[in-house]
Amino acid sequence: MGHHAWLLTAIILSWAGPGFAGPAYGPVRSGESLWEIAGRIETDTLVSRDQIMLALLRANPTAFATPCNVNGALRLGALLLIPDADQMAALDAERARAEVAKQNRTWREHQARGSGLTCPAGAPGVLCRLKITRMRMG
Repeated sequence: MGHHAWLLTAIILSWAGPGFAGPAYGPVRSGESLWEIAGRIETDTLVSRDQIMLALLRANPTAFATPCNVNGALRLGALLLIPDADQMAALDAERARAEVAKQNRTWREHQARGSGLTCPAGAPGVLCRLKITRMRMG
């Protein structure tokens, strides 16, 4: 699927009705990474790719084999809801960079050990708490 075809899919999905609060990306194809998808998402505001990746992870946990890490494989055929600019910017760029760096280290450690990464109970809630803390401070 070329760039224009995915854009058309995203536009159609943004009008999809129940179950879709806004625009979406998908379906996820074989070999696509969250890094690549986040790079394709254009925003009106200045948000980093790290902020976009974390917002996509938060908004679409069931689309990831490992829903607590941006390095987890995306499920083929998944439709990713694209968070709005406020949701993407909820975690400031510096904290998002630090969180992605932490997740990258965790991912590499598990790969080096040859073990799969298991998300701790309540892991997605950690990101939600960071979001709430940022909103109160801002």
